[in-house]
Amino acid sequence: MKDDIGQKALKRFTAAYEPVRDNRLQCLSDRRFCYEAGAQWEGGLEDQFANRPRFEINKVHLSIIRIQNEYANNRIEPRFRPKDSASSRDTADTLAGLYRSDFQDSNGKEAFDNAFGEACSGGIGAFKLCAEYEDEHDPEDERQRIRFEPIVDADQTVFFDNSSIRKDKADAMWAFQIFSLSIESFEDRFGKLAASFDQVDNVNGIYEWISNDVVRIAEYYEVELKPQTVETYALKADESLVEYLTKEDEDYSEDRQELTDRGFVFKKSKKIKTRKIHKYLIDGAGEVLEDCGYIAGKYIPLIMAYGKRVFINGIERAIGHVRIARDPQQLYNMMVSALAESAAESGIQVPIFTADQIAGHENTWADHAVTRKPYLTINPSLDPMTGATIAAGPAGFTQPPTVPPAMAALIQQMDADVAQQTGNQAQGEKLVANVSAQAIDMVQKQVDMQAFIYTDNFADAVAHCGRVWMSMACELYDEDGREMQVVEPDGMENTVELNRPMADEDGKIGYENDLKAGRYDVFVDVAPSFSSRKDMTVKNLVAMLPGVADQELSGVITSIVLQNMDGEGLDDLRAFTRKRLLAQGAAKPTDDELKEQQKEAEMLGQQPPDANTQYLQAAAGKEQALARKAEADMHKVLADTDKSRADTIATLFETQSKQQAEQSATMQTILQMLSAMQTAQDGQVQQIQGMQQSPIPAAIPEMGNQPPQKAELGA
Repeated sequence: MKDDIGQKALKRFTAAYEPVRDNRLQCLSDRRFCYEAGAQWEGGLEDQFANRPRFEINKVHLSIIRIQNEYANNRIEPRFRPKDSASSRDTADTLAGLYRSDFQDSNGKEAFDNAFGEACSGGIGAFKLCAEYEDEHDPEDERQRIRFEPIVDADQTVFFDNSSIRKDKADAMWAFQIFSLSIESFEDRFGKLAASFDQVDNVNGIYEWISNDVVRIAEYYEVELKPQTVETYALKADESLVEYLTKEDEDYSEDRQELTDRGFVFKKSKKIKTRKIHKYLIDGAGEVLEDCGYIAGKYIPLIMAYGKRVFINGIERAIGHVRIARDPQQLYNMMVSALAESAAESGIQVPIFTADQIAGHENTWADHAVTRKPYLTINPSLDPMTGATIAAGPAGFTQPPTVPPAMAALIQQMDADVAQQTGNQAQGEKLVANVSAQAIDMVQKQVDMQAFIYTDNFADAVAHCGRVWMSMACELYDEDGREMQVVEPDGMENTVELNRPMADEDGKIGYENDLKAGRYDVFVDVAPSFSSRKDMTVKNLVAMLPGVADQELSGVITSIVLQNMDGEGLDDLRAFTRKRLLAQGAAKPTDDELKEQQKEAEMLGQQPPDANTQYLQAAAGKEQALARKAEADMHKVLADTDKSRADTIATLFETQSKQQAEQSATMQTILQMLSAMQTAQDGQVQQIQGMQQSPIPAAIPEMGNQPPQKAELGA
């Protein structure tokens, strides 16, 4: 079975890799062109300019850095919002806080930055999500957290189902991620000799699974759709108590009978298809090295990011910001190098001597440009007739090279072409006197729009990342009462409790922070800007201040401005303004801040307060008492509700038992009565039969013929 899976996976990899091989190699070449020294001269120019100056004025790299800086200044994160009545705004905020916490704990910034950098330079980037134990050293701790991991060289290591059309690959049915191991590491981990890869060429001669002492293996993700039937049952006494039966092609009549005995009634049935992700580890020979089983979530956890993506002849192709600027950049380097070579030789006339004149002095003349000796010598020339020495100079001089007028024009044109292809950032960086800030903003926005496509495409990847993360979190973060850390939008940390029991205004029992309850949409907001959102907030609030007449509101706005300002030495000032906002009720305190306020109140309580403070404390104590009483009442309602449910079920069982006992006793009584009546009837029949068979007496005295006797009368 494993061999079949491995061979099927290997055929799928070949089908996915072969059509995009050339494009992926071009993406790799573009990244090298941008970042690796000397890569801009590779190809025909390298041979043409052998032993000649080869300068690189890398303007493409500067444009990539500008795009990356714009993204770093305006980072993108997914947002969650309720989709149906079963979801809530508070749970959506909890999801966002948990996402930010996982992103921060696992250094998701590195994964995002690497993916965005590879996407905007080469055209393809990627990162992944995985589940790890929260404490891998504790054998009793089964809790897991979601981690963000970078994927390097994504254009050479990540391949999806070639029939998938969507940019986020949510419709893909399988995918691969390639890893490289040394031969020694591979043999130690899997106990398999690397020499067995000699047979790989017979199976797949396109991709190099072993080269340069490196063995490549792949994580293979396969989507499995399994049909299921879900039956819904509700309790007669409480319709809000619902249970589901979900089985895969199994007979669960016993489970159905158990629910019926407990007082549940059937409501509806629905056939669905569950989506599960099976993970394998395979090698280039089509062998399954490890069966990793099912992973959390219903999506393949590999997130693709594209610079620009198109389909041509049904084949997916991706390009980055470097592709269209390669030719102008190479031509510019060639012209600059040729001009530098000409400039280095200009003004120098090289003397021409015979071989006899220069014999023995070659090195001295060759090193003259470096040693700068005050004079040079040559061999004297002799008269062939007399043998006398003849004073003779060089036979002539070479003419210094001249720069053609066309070269200067070509360099200027190539500079303009490179700027046009990469985005003329000089216009956005140029500050002109007596120009309004609005005009500068408009120029900067025009520059930003040239690179907006890369940010927008990456936003699609981040949105899909939020969906993948949420599907994993609904399975991993489902423990009742589990306390988890969340990160608020302003960066402050807080703690929430998952699946916390609660009662709504109507007294209906529910759970707070239940991630499985309801459905949620994932979306991102992207807009071109030249500064971060915090800087824009500060700018708008500062512009608003002169028009605010209310002193209290003006103080609140000033405090918010200070909260959002970045700078050295502002931490204490931000802490002070935060406390003032809390005291004014302009900010919602976190749980940690509430605890700190309680501690400060306890410390202040040790000092004798004045009458006004005592009154306020009494009022606050009354409110706290009412709150505690309300909380206790809620817990009592929850406990009574649970007890009522249990009593209801027990009463149903007791009632059914009593009814059965009474019916049995009644039947027993009726049978006894019928038996007694039958016995009495049989006795009467026997008596009548006996009377009929007995003889008649001979003489019966006639009472009427006897003389009457006198009765004795009293006085």
